[in-house]
Amino acid sequence: MPRSLNKTDSLAAHALVPFRVARVEKTSPPDGGSTDIWYRYVLDNGRSTITGLRQGPLKEVTAYAERCAEQINARGQGKTSMWAPRGRKPAGATPPATES
Repeated sequence: MPRSLNKTDSLAAHALVPFRVARVEKTSPPDGGSTDIWYRYVLDNGRSTITGLRQGPLKEVTAYAERCAEQINARGQGKTSMWAPRGRKPAGATPPATES
């Protein structure tokens, strides 16, 4: 008899689904943005969606969106992320001086 999934199993299953580039589509420039070509990219993992805007050629915007997805996935797997470094402070590090 197959065992039923509990809430913890369900959350763990979702956590393992990586973000991927769902689509990249041409869009109008944001308010105050230059009139050059802009694209809207969508990253999706089946549970969450991340949307961003980027100026440039389609090939460059797609590559950028793929790098974003890789970085987000790396962060979720406990790997190093360039956006949110999580390192320990060296032993003996002195705290910043406070103003008097």
